Amino acid sequence: MSKPPANAVTTPVDDSAFPTWVRNWIHYDTLASSLYKQAINARKVREGFEDKILESLERRRMINAVLQLKQGRYQAIEEVHNAPLSFTAIEGILHAYFKSRGASVRDETGDIIAFMKQHRQQTRSMRLRRLTDHAADLPPPPTADQRTLE
Repeated sequence: MSKPPANAVTTPVDDSAFPTWVRNWIHYDTLASSLYKQAINARKVREGFEDKILESLERRRMINAVLQLKQGRYQAIEEVHNAPLSFTAIEGILHAYFKSRGASVRDETGDIIAFMKQHRQQTRSMRLRRLTDHAADLPPPPTADQRTLE
């Protein structure tokens, strides 16, 4: 969340809806978390059925078959996924590159990785995060009598 410039004209903000915003945020945060977990579980179940279907097609030597169903046509395909480019992976690739260039070429992998880490861009933003539930650790809220004493 960016701050306005020091010379910016600010308009008064009506924060009377603040409790509603917090309740709504909590509701949608809980909903998003629940949907995320449901999606993970659905993918696991789907992958289980997919494995069974592919095994059955392979056993029958029908791996290239096209399944024609009311919902559409389905076929087993081979997907290729590239490994993520982590710094460890890049470092290994660079070592192999310099090694392939011959013994006369200096391996500059360490310098390149250090340069990349120093010049890596970052983005920052303010977010609301639900913390672990430590409500039992908190003292009870002040009573009406305690609030008037302050």
